[in-house]
Amino acid sequence: MVQQWSFKDNRSYPGDIEKDNFPRDNLTFPDNVLFYMSHLQQLGLAVLTDHRQGPLYVESVQSGVRIFYRYQLT
Repeated sequence: MVQQWSFKDNRSYPGDIEKDNFPRDNLTFPDNVLFYMSHLQQLGLAVLTDHRQGPLYVESVQSGVRIFYRYQLT
């Protein structure tokens, strides 16, 4: 997932999911995987960890962050 920084508003915005290997074939609403995982995490049935992050640069200025998530069902 990418979070972009808006210099105009001076805040970050959630960006696009670049790559996701989560099996979505049987989901009714496959675009809601992060919502589903967040809810399962609140119930103690899943773990959603961001195990590493990397900066994104536009013209030598950091403009966002690339976050790598890992889903684990308990």
